[in-house]
Amino acid sequence: MGIEFFYSKDRDPIIGEKNDADKTWEMALDPQEYGFSISKEEYQCWWAKRISSLPPNFACSQYDYRKVRIYFPDLNKEEVKKLYLHRAMKLIDCGWISYGSICSIGRLFFFIE
Repeated sequence: MGIEFFYSKDRDPIIGEKNDADKTWEMALDPQEYGFSISKEEYQCWWAKRISSLPPNFACSQYDYRKVRIYFPDLNKEEVKKLYLHRAMKLIDCGWISYGSICSIGRLFFFIE
């Protein structure tokens, strides 16, 4: 289960809540909240170009969060944690991820830290 991005229009698979671009934009990483000088739009544009979601020659001055498909999430926000937890729960319910594989991933993160 990837946590490297989420869609600008998303849905919580457990409670069924639909998130539009405005709601998901609130959950996107804003570097200024952590003391960095780059704006949220500049960072999200840079990141989208880096993963080829936007063309490499895209002018970030033209970036409009309502017109892009994916954002880099702020994993420190409770709404983001809840959304990813619900995604994992749904994958387990569907049999796509086993509890054992999640424990293995958790052990891997324990050793990395």
